[in-house]
Amino acid sequence: MGRPRLDHTLSPENVFSRMVPGRAYKSYKIADKMRVRNAAILPILKVLVAKGLIEERQTNTTPRYVRPDFTVKRPAVVTGPGAPSVASYRIPISPPRVITDYEREIQRRQELCMMVRR
Repeated sequence: MGRPRLDHTLSPENVFSRMVPGRAYKSYKIADKMRVRNAAILPILKVLVAKGLIEERQTNTTPRYVRPDFTVKRPAVVTGPGAPSVASYRIPISPPRVITDYEREIQRRQELCMMVRR
């Protein structure tokens, strides 16, 4: 008993079912999976984008089509005055403050070097 044959009929439902959630595809890769030409798959992808079933992401060369993965929980975006921000005020470093452990280590190594004979 062999593997069941894949349905290669060209329909929006069939194209949507063959896309893996969370993975980005270029149109020619989807056309290759469906064994049709790229020009035949583009109108179907536009229909799926218009219905909101897949997302179209622009890249430098060709758009990529992504079937969103709704099983992955994304963190909620916090907005407002208490929201964490990447940008913050500059924290001044006081140059007169010395790092005592660092200076102590330098002093210890200097004394050790002076004890060693040449």
